Amino acid sequence: MNLPTVTPFGTLADGQAVSLYTLEVPGGWRATVTDYGAILTSFRVPSRSQSGQPVDVVLGFDTLEKYLAGHPYFGAAAAGYPTEWPAARLRSTARAIN
Repeated sequence: MNLPTVTPFGTLADGQAVSLYTLEVPGGWRATVTDYGAILTSFRVPSRSQSGQPVDVVLGFDTLEKYLAGHPYFGAAAAGYPTEWPAARLRSTARAIN
């Protein structure tokens, strides 16, 4: 796998730049993620059709402005907060993390 490519995606109202990170692997697989909330903007996979052209299987937008205008959480990275699970523990080979 190659290193991710980084491209500008826009600027927030406070002047902070937002970028897209694209990861590609052989066989036509490509994922693009923003550093604005870890939004998965595109995920291209090999097609089963005769054309063989990769297809994007993620609903997303082409511009940062569309994400800033409000959306139904297209491509959102969902995760809980540790405080939601009082007895939760994360085990590592080195140590336990509460």
